[in-house]
Amino acid sequence: MPVLPPAFLLGVLSVAAFAAEPSAPLDELAAAVNARGAELTAEDLAPLFDAGALHDGFGAKEAAAGCATALRGATVTAVELSGVPVPGGDEAALAGRLLVTTSSGPAVLRLDDGGRTLCPLDRVRRGGDGRWRLSGNGRAARAEATAVLTRRQWDAPCPACGGRTLRLALYAPPSAVSAATATWPGGQAELRRSEARSLERVLVPGPGRALEVWSEAWVWEAEQGAPPWEGAPPSGAEVSFAFTTAAGARTVGPLRVPSWPGSAARISAPAGHRLADARLGSELRVRWEVPPGFVPASAELTGLTRAEGAVCAADVKAPRPGPDARTAVLTWPSTCSGNQVRPAKRRVGDPPAELTLRLTDGAGRALEVRHAFW
Repeated sequence: MPVLPPAFLLGVLSVAAFAAEPSAPLDELAAAVNARGAELTAEDLAPLFDAGALHDGFGAKEAAAGCATALRGATVTAVELSGVPVPGGDEAALAGRLLVTTSSGPAVLRLDDGGRTLCPLDRVRRGGDGRWRLSGNGRAARAEATAVLTRRQWDAPCPACGGRTLRLALYAPPSAVSAATATWPGGQAELRRSEARSLERVLVPGPGRALEVWSEAWVWEAEQGAPPWEGAPPSGAEVSFAFTTAAGARTVGPLRVPSWPGSAARISAPAGHRLADARLGSELRVRWEVPPGFVPASAELTGLTRAEGAVCAADVKAPRPGPDARTAVLTWPSTCSGNQVRPAKRRVGDPPAELTLRLTDGAGRALEVRHAFW
């Protein structure tokens, strides 16, 4: 595996000398990271990204902030490429990794790890000035096919029901997508826009600054034992997504439907299901249990309240739960769009308050727990 030394180690040879090489942005990135250290900002890295960079729907601003967040305070010791990149016209793909040293010790940042870090380093584009710049994967949205094992802690008439759910989803910046469909051998489904936005991550473009990255989901679900489960794609099937944006029709995929988890997770606290147990307007500590053998790669806890047809989100206290977390604190709003959140007259339909815990293992499998307050 060839090792390319960061540009700052090249002595009298400047970064500009390598501008004609597809891998040049990686050397420039290493030079900026090592020169700026703990003061690294997104603005330091912005010139390395093509103005039209696009990665899972997000642009150069978010990508530069993602790289600044991931690399601030680190030292890049080597840029390793798996072979010499061969341009295809004015675009090229890079494979390899950055070797870095952080305050916690040596670490590795894969060039294709942009989905996790929002720091895409594996695609470059050559501009009219002949320079190569980072360009992202070019996708206007991120698609997922997830095999979800759900536990519904719903109280009466179903204290702990649930089962298998296949979820096909498309994630894009809010209002970026106007329609979406998924297709597989022998089937097709229309995706529906989720009622709530999701906080993808909080980036730190510079010391003392924060950039919230939100997404909107378009989802189709098939729940075991209910339509349209019989027509859902089986494990191993390939699914493709088509969607409409302001720029026109786009596609993502195909993705392969994963296998199913074996055991469900559980929210252990709070245990009650009365609306008073949600402690609206106050902090609520939530605890959960993960079954043996399931290793979360990510954790997401959300809370929703409903009143007079409106839906509002709870505020999850920082730091947000990581994959190893088993507890988190959130604060519910006691009103939603100006209306008081009130107990339900009957325990049917959507509850006035609801917790959702989602654990994903990185292989397309997820555990989900929904806990209702009536």
